[in-house]
Amino acid sequence: MSAPPGSLQVRALSWQVAGRLIVDDVRLDLTAGAVTGIVGPNGSGKTSLLHLLAGLLVPTRGEVLLDGRQVRHLRPRERGRRIALVEQKATTDLELRGREVVALGRYAHAHGHRWRPAVRRSATGSPATWPPTTGRPTTWPSGTGRPSPWPSRTGRPTTWPSTTWPSRTGRPSPWPSTEDDAVARALALADVTHLADRRWSTLSGGEQQRLHLARALAQEPDVLLLDEPTNHLDLSHQIDLLQRVRELGRTTVVVLHDLDLAAATCDDLVVMDDGRVVRSGPTADVLQPGLLEDVFAVRTSVRHEDRLRVLWHGLAAKRSAGRTCSVESDAPAGLCAHLHEESGSSRRSSPS
Repeated sequence: MSAPPGSLQVRALSWQVAGRLIVDDVRLDLTAGAVTGIVGPNGSGKTSLLHLLAGLLVPTRGEVLLDGRQVRHLRPRERGRRIALVEQKATTDLELRGREVVALGRYAHAHGHRWRPAVRRSATGSPATWPPTTGRPTTWPSGTGRPSPWPSRTGRPTTWPSTTWPSRTGRPSPWPSTEDDAVARALALADVTHLADRRWSTLSGGEQQRLHLARALAQEPDVLLLDEPTNHLDLSHQIDLLQRVRELGRTTVVVLHDLDLAAATCDDLVVMDDGRVVRSGPTADVLQPGLLEDVFAVRTSVRHEDRLRVLWHGLAAKRSAGRTCSVESDAPAGLCAHLHEESGSSRRSSPS
């Protein structure tokens, strides 16, 4: 029987750098259409595993299968259509507007003309200056001796398709209406339509992160990979973002540090420590106080109330390096994880 669309299998996956195992013999079957959370201390290999799932890293051993096919053997365009990755933080010096950032997600879907997101047409029809700091138009020589906005194999100047579509700025849009619609849908799904015309440098870190989610949604992927997407977001937007992701019904793998947020939003959970999977399965089965104390050095309780809740009661002595938590209360476990990190008790110095 064939695997359902968006099904991910991880088979004996390992990845090492300079002889050091960062990801060690990971074996997982990720449920298609479900939200799977990855949690673990700093340096446990979470981000590296996510990059292996995305095909950005070549495993030392093992394989990642998407619907039965090895991810690293997919052509870049197909991988871009099927897998979308939102990094912890992606920056740019280009003065892109929100809509242009989201439109980058449609690159793998471009048909009929050689789309270059960094080249835009001005109102006069001449190439727009890009990057803005150079003051020079981006052009390529043509056989006629006149600059062409696009490289042409014939040597003749190449222009936008003869059919143009109006944009909100009044300038012709290089996108077919279906592509414009896809960008608009992604902006709406991420609730960032109001940021469409804002310049990147004017946005807060949280606003930039939400636009990156919209960019990933514009790819219309089968698999959505999110690396700490709630960074820089206030609590309301953290909950809203993860609820929107759940409503998509797509295979989603999300790295989180807040255990209580993971308990509230993830169908399944993978706990990593020292590059290995300690435990995986349905969230309610995985979140056990003894396991959390062993992995995170935090004393917790797990409650089944209106939803699954994880509360912390202080740092565990064996991992606290002589320090104690100054607050003994029923607080979300994510807060104590933050205090634990600040205490400098992470066992490894490499990035997660």
